[in-house]
Amino acid sequence: LLKRELFIKNNKSNHEVRFGTTNFIGTYLIPPILSKFKNEYPTTPVNFIVNFLPTITQLLEEDVINFAIVPANNNILNNSSYICDAFLEDEFVLICPPNHPLTKLDEVHLKDIQDYTFLISCDQSATRDFVGQILNENNIHLTNTINMDNIYTIKHGVINNLGISLLSKSAIEKDESFGVLKSIRFKDAELIRKLYIVYKAKHTFSEEEALFIKQFIQN
Repeated sequence: LLKRELFIKNNKSNHEVRFGTTNFIGTYLIPPILSKFKNEYPTTPVNFIVNFLPTITQLLEEDVINFAIVPANNNILNNSSYICDAFLEDEFVLICPPNHPLTKLDEVHLKDIQDYTFLISCDQSATRDFVGQILNENNIHLTNTINMDNIYTIKHGVINNLGISLLSKSAIEKDESFGVLKSIRFKDAELIRKLYIVYKAKHTFSEEEALFIKQFIQN
Protein backbone atom coordinates (compact mmCIF):
# COMPACT_ATOMS: atom_id res chain seq x y z
CA LEU A 1 0.00 0.00 0.00
CA LEU A 2 2.80 2.42 0.86
CA LYS A 3 4.49 1.81 -2.51
CA ARG A 4 1.21 2.54 -4.27
CA GLU A 5 0.57 5.77 -2.31
CA LEU A 6 4.09 7.07 -2.89
CA PHE A 7 4.03 6.24 -6.59
CA ILE A 8 0.64 7.86 -7.21
CA LYS A 9 1.56 10.91 -5.10
CA ASN A 10 4.61 11.52 -7.28
CA ASN A 11 2.84 10.73 -10.57
CA LYS A 12 -0.53 12.48 -10.56
CA SER A 13 -1.17 12.81 -14.29
CA ASN A 14 -4.29 11.05 -15.58
CA HIS A 15 -2.68 10.77 -19.00
CA GLU A 16 0.54 9.08 -18.03
CA VAL A 17 1.71 5.69 -19.24
CA ARG A 18 2.36 3.69 -16.06
CA PHE A 19 3.72 0.16 -16.25
CA GLY A 20 6.24 -2.26 -14.82
CA THR A 21 8.74 -4.61 -16.36
CA THR A 22 11.59 -6.96 -15.56
CA ASN A 23 15.29 -6.13 -15.60
CA PHE A 24 16.11 -7.57 -19.02
CA ILE A 25 13.19 -5.88 -20.77
CA GLY A 26 13.68 -2.60 -18.91
CA THR A 27 17.39 -2.50 -19.72
CA TYR A 28 17.54 -3.75 -23.30
CA LEU A 29 14.10 -3.35 -24.93
CA ILE A 30 12.40 -0.35 -23.35
CA PRO A 31 14.97 2.48 -23.85
CA PRO A 32 15.04 2.65 -27.69
CA ILE A 33 11.25 2.33 -27.92
CA LEU A 34 10.68 4.89 -25.17
CA SER A 35 13.04 7.29 -26.94
CA LYS A 36 11.05 7.01 -30.16
CA PHE A 37 7.76 7.36 -28.31
CA LYS A 38 8.89 10.51 -26.50
CA ASN A 39 10.07 12.02 -29.77
CA GLU A 40 6.57 11.58 -31.18
CA TYR A 41 4.64 12.38 -28.00
CA PRO A 42 6.94 14.62 -25.93
CA THR A 43 4.25 15.85 -23.53
CA THR A 44 3.00 12.40 -22.54
CA PRO A 45 4.47 11.39 -19.17
CA VAL A 46 5.83 7.84 -18.95
CA ASN A 47 6.63 6.24 -15.61
CA PHE A 48 7.80 2.67 -15.31
CA ILE A 49 9.22 0.43 -12.61
CA VAL A 50 11.95 -2.13 -13.25
CA ASN A 51 12.12 -5.00 -10.78
CA PHE A 52 12.00 -8.77 -10.42
CA LEU A 53 8.92 -10.53 -11.78
CA PRO A 54 7.30 -11.32 -8.39
CA THR A 55 7.44 -7.63 -7.46
CA ILE A 56 6.05 -6.52 -10.82
CA THR A 57 3.19 -9.01 -10.45
CA GLN A 58 2.40 -7.68 -6.99
CA LEU A 59 2.39 -4.07 -8.23
CA LEU A 60 0.01 -5.03 -11.05
CA GLU A 61 -2.27 -6.80 -8.61
CA GLU A 62 -2.32 -3.75 -6.33
CA ASP A 63 -3.00 -1.36 -9.26
CA VAL A 64 0.24 0.52 -8.70
CA ILE A 65 0.88 -0.06 -12.41
CA ASN A 66 -1.68 -0.41 -15.18
CA PHE A 67 0.07 -3.07 -17.21
CA ALA A 68 3.25 -5.13 -17.21
CA ILE A 69 5.69 -6.17 -19.91
CA VAL A 70 7.11 -9.50 -18.78
CA PRO A 71 8.45 -12.89 -19.88
CA ALA A 72 6.18 -15.93 -19.92
CA ASN A 73 5.27 -17.17 -16.46
CA ASN A 74 2.77 -19.94 -15.73
CA ASN A 75 1.36 -18.25 -12.63
CA ILE A 76 0.52 -15.16 -14.69
CA LEU A 77 -0.68 -17.01 -17.79
CA ASN A 78 -3.00 -19.21 -15.70
CA ASN A 79 -4.50 -16.28 -13.77
CA SER A 80 -7.99 -15.71 -15.16
CA SER A 81 -8.04 -12.10 -13.94
CA TYR A 82 -5.26 -11.18 -16.40
CA ILE A 83 -5.19 -10.79 -20.15
CA CYS A 84 -1.83 -11.79 -21.59
CA ASP A 85 -0.94 -10.67 -25.12
CA ALA A 86 2.21 -12.23 -26.57
CA PHE A 87 4.19 -9.77 -28.69
CA LEU A 88 7.72 -11.14 -29.10
CA GLU A 89 9.70 -14.38 -29.18
CA ASP A 90 12.92 -13.90 -27.24
CA GLU A 91 15.76 -16.18 -28.32
CA PHE A 92 18.34 -17.39 -25.79
CA VAL A 93 21.84 -18.42 -26.85
CA LEU A 94 24.92 -19.87 -25.23
CA ILE A 95 27.56 -17.20 -24.55
CA CYS A 96 31.27 -17.95 -24.14
CA PRO A 97 34.59 -16.10 -24.10
CA PRO A 98 35.85 -15.79 -27.70
CA ASN A 99 38.55 -18.45 -27.26
CA HIS A 100 36.48 -20.94 -25.27
CA PRO A 101 36.77 -24.63 -26.32
CA LEU A 102 33.06 -24.72 -27.29
CA THR A 103 33.65 -22.02 -29.92
CA LYS A 104 35.98 -24.42 -31.74
CA LEU A 105 33.34 -27.13 -32.26
CA ASP A 106 31.36 -27.49 -35.48
CA GLU A 107 28.26 -28.42 -33.49
CA VAL A 108 27.38 -27.72 -29.85
CA HIS A 109 24.73 -29.72 -28.01
CA LEU A 110 22.95 -28.67 -24.85
CA LYS A 111 24.60 -31.44 -22.81
CA ASP A 112 28.02 -29.96 -23.64
CA ILE A 113 27.53 -27.14 -21.13
CA GLN A 114 27.70 -29.62 -18.24
CA ASP A 115 31.48 -29.79 -18.59
CA TYR A 116 32.11 -26.11 -17.84
CA THR A 117 31.59 -23.51 -15.13
CA PHE A 118 28.14 -21.98 -15.60
CA LEU A 119 27.14 -18.46 -14.52
CA ILE A 120 23.54 -18.07 -13.41
CA SER A 121 21.50 -15.11 -12.18
CA CYS A 122 19.88 -14.72 -8.76
CA ASP A 123 16.86 -16.65 -7.48
CA GLN A 124 14.19 -14.02 -8.25
CA SER A 125 15.36 -13.51 -11.83
CA ALA A 126 13.01 -14.39 -14.70
CA THR A 127 16.12 -15.28 -16.71
CA ARG A 128 17.09 -17.85 -14.08
CA ASP A 129 13.56 -19.29 -14.14
CA PHE A 130 13.70 -19.79 -17.90
CA VAL A 131 17.20 -21.27 -17.88
CA GLY A 132 16.24 -23.61 -15.05
CA GLN A 133 13.19 -24.75 -16.98
CA ILE A 134 15.30 -25.51 -20.06
CA LEU A 135 17.85 -27.46 -18.02
CA ASN A 136 15.17 -29.49 -16.25
CA GLU A 137 13.29 -30.31 -19.44
CA ASN A 138 16.48 -31.58 -21.06
CA ASN A 139 17.78 -33.43 -17.98
CA ILE A 140 20.88 -31.23 -17.80
CA HIS A 141 22.64 -31.25 -14.43
CA LEU A 142 25.13 -28.50 -13.70
CA THR A 143 27.71 -29.31 -11.04
CA ASN A 144 29.86 -26.19 -11.25
CA THR A 145 27.87 -22.94 -11.06
CA ILE A 146 28.54 -19.39 -9.93
CA ASN A 147 25.59 -17.29 -8.80
CA MET A 148 25.68 -13.80 -10.25
CA ASP A 149 23.46 -10.82 -9.47
CA ASN A 150 22.11 -9.94 -12.92
CA ILE A 151 22.63 -10.07 -16.69
CA TYR A 152 25.27 -7.35 -16.58
CA THR A 153 27.45 -9.23 -14.09
CA ILE A 154 26.97 -12.49 -16.01
CA LYS A 155 28.18 -10.87 -19.22
CA HIS A 156 31.24 -9.43 -17.56
CA GLY A 157 31.92 -12.74 -15.89
CA VAL A 158 31.92 -14.42 -19.30
CA ILE A 159 34.07 -11.67 -20.80
CA ASN A 160 36.57 -12.24 -17.98
CA ASN A 161 36.67 -16.02 -18.50
CA LEU A 162 34.76 -16.98 -15.35
CA GLY A 163 32.51 -19.34 -17.29
CA ILE A 164 29.69 -19.66 -19.80
CA SER A 165 25.99 -18.88 -19.62
CA LEU A 166 22.64 -18.73 -21.41
CA LEU A 167 21.26 -15.25 -22.09
CA SER A 168 18.87 -13.49 -24.41
CA LYS A 169 20.40 -12.75 -27.80
CA SER A 170 19.11 -9.18 -27.45
CA ALA A 171 21.20 -8.66 -24.30
CA ILE A 172 24.54 -9.60 -25.86
CA GLU A 173 24.41 -8.37 -29.47
CA LYS A 174 26.47 -5.24 -28.82
CA ASP A 175 29.05 -7.13 -26.76
CA GLU A 176 29.40 -9.71 -29.50
CA SER A 177 29.83 -7.01 -32.14
CA PHE A 178 32.78 -5.71 -30.09
CA GLY A 179 34.31 -9.21 -30.10
CA VAL A 180 34.42 -9.59 -26.31
CA LEU A 181 32.20 -12.68 -26.25
CA LYS A 182 30.70 -15.16 -28.68
CA SER A 183 27.18 -16.56 -28.97
CA ILE A 184 26.39 -20.11 -30.04
CA ARG A 185 23.10 -21.73 -31.07
CA PHE A 186 22.64 -25.34 -30.05
CA LYS A 187 22.35 -28.09 -32.63
CA ASP A 188 19.67 -29.94 -30.68
CA ALA A 189 17.66 -27.19 -28.97
CA GLU A 190 16.01 -23.89 -29.85
CA LEU A 191 15.68 -21.73 -26.75
CA ILE A 192 12.71 -19.40 -27.17
CA ARG A 193 10.60 -17.68 -24.53
CA LYS A 194 7.62 -15.47 -25.25
CA LEU A 195 7.26 -11.96 -23.89
CA TYR A 196 3.84 -10.64 -22.93
CA ILE A 197 1.95 -7.46 -22.26
CA VAL A 198 -0.18 -8.29 -19.21
CA TYR A 199 -3.07 -6.32 -17.75
CA LYS A 200 -6.17 -6.89 -15.69
CA ALA A 201 -9.25 -7.95 -17.65
CA LYS A 202 -11.16 -5.00 -16.17
CA HIS A 203 -8.56 -2.43 -17.24
CA THR A 204 -9.46 0.03 -19.99
CA PHE A 205 -6.44 1.47 -21.76
CA SER A 206 -6.12 5.22 -22.09
CA GLU A 207 -5.31 6.66 -25.50
CA GLU A 208 -1.74 7.30 -24.33
CA GLU A 209 -1.27 3.72 -23.14
CA ALA A 210 -2.66 2.37 -26.40
CA LEU A 211 -0.25 4.53 -28.41
CA PHE A 212 2.71 3.38 -26.32
CA ILE A 213 1.80 -0.30 -26.64
CA LYS A 214 1.31 0.09 -30.39
CA GLN A 215 4.77 1.66 -30.62
CA PHE A 216 6.23 -1.15 -28.52
CA ILE A 217 4.69 -3.95 -30.57
CA GLN A 218 5.60 -2.38 -33.91
CA ASN A 219 9.26 -2.20 -32.92
